[in-house]
Amino acid sequence: MAARLRRTCRFMPEEYQLLYSNLLSELIIHQQLPVEIDRVTACFWTSRQHWKKLMRQIGEPVFDNTEKEIIFFKYVKPRFTSHIEYYTLLSDALMAAVDARKEPVTFWEGEARRFNLFCEKYAEFIAYYNSQSQHLDHLYFQRRKETNCQEQLLLYDTEPGWSASHDNLARRYLARKMYWETCHYKIRENTS
Repeated sequence: MAARLRRTCRFMPEEYQLLYSNLLSELIIHQQLPVEIDRVTACFWTSRQHWKKLMRQIGEPVFDNTEKEIIFFKYVKPRFTSHIEYYTLLSDALMAAVDARKEPVTFWEGEARRFNLFCEKYAEFIAYYNSQSQHLDHLYFQRRKETNCQEQLLLYDTEPGWSASHDNLARRYLARKMYWETCHYKIRENTS
């Protein structure tokens, strides 16, 4: 797998660092499996398992203060759940690549363009997220009854109280960024 796995996330609170580090370590181990689809499947299930462990570790999503809630929905949850989404995207692409009537390079170039389209569509949010600004955090990463960005809730993301309006967009961005890196790896792999 080409997506780089970082050992830590500098914005990850200490109480979640060990579990996140364990997730990354297990993903690295799974990447040693000889068959690509087996690697992807094992990584998907490991990612999902660690998200569930995090939910159990927290119990009810009650936070001591607003800052902890925002950090959780801005950094913690998207880091864990982006791996689930990334391996879902990759699994779907590997299946589609087998069925595609295109050359592998053409297929992966098309997949990489999807990230560019995503970035264009959500450019304002991505610029905000990457800038480390905080002035909109209370709107984007604090739970509310009304949400304006809930169209992409997935099976693992349906529990009440476990979502803010834009944590899913942060997850999608991080997952697609890893996927984009993989697409470029696949392009290089098929041109050398």
